[in-house]
Amino acid sequence: MNTAGTVRSVTSTETELRRASDRNVLSRSLRRAAARALDWCERRGFPETTSASEHYLRVQLDQAVGAYLDELGSERLDAAEISGSAHAKRTWASFQSLNYPDFDLCAPLTAGGRFDVVICEQVLEHVVDPNAAVANLRGLVRPGGHVIVTTPFLVRVHELANYGMYDYWRFTPRGIRVLLERAGLEVVDVGAWGNRVCVQANLSRWSAYRSWHPLRNEPDVPVQVWAIARRPPEGTAIDVRDQSVLP
Repeated sequence: MNTAGTVRSVTSTETELRRASDRNVLSRSLRRAAARALDWCERRGFPETTSASEHYLRVQLDQAVGAYLDELGSERLDAAEISGSAHAKRTWASFQSLNYPDFDLCAPLTAGGRFDVVICEQVLEHVVDPNAAVANLRGLVRPGGHVIVTTPFLVRVHELANYGMYDYWRFTPRGIRVLLERAGLEVVDVGAWGNRVCVQANLSRWSAYRSWHPLRNEPDVPVQVWAIARRPPEGTAIDVRDQSVLP
């Protein structure tokens, strides 16, 4: 029996195992270091904010909605905002915030036709029944009144389970038009904005906007989708077509 050869073989095997273990430890250390470096870069490139008014993904959206409200002349309008008060500081004839759970957008309305404009921002993705919700948006406005809807598209799932807020839906520009028209609303305008940088910016956190963030629009990469619609005056019929078959 070659005892010396056997000892050398065992020693060689143990050495290789130690080397493999060392390589695995080094590899894990390098991966952790790379992850920390990437997170460091992302936090500085895409600084986190808890203020919706600072969100990178809202810059173009807020400009579009603000411009339309300016055009309507908000000081003459009775307004309601669903689950929020971002527009409360604007000059209105009257303003009311309708917040869940006191107000459930999917529940039957007890009183409708009270407002000239209803703003529903970043809400539809969180309701169980978007068709019922949009029907109620129509019911809340007076004939001839306006409904403004905004909703995210290419953003991560976001939920607050402790508050009963879950994430159910995403709507393309074509999809939001169909949803509103089938509820009997006349769509005035549909808009969308987004780009790949903004998608990346919001994968791990809600990024604040900084001057180095591009605002170019890539139509096939919508981060935000919005629509402005009107409840037709009484006795007015609208053309509700299946927009899914349109080019």
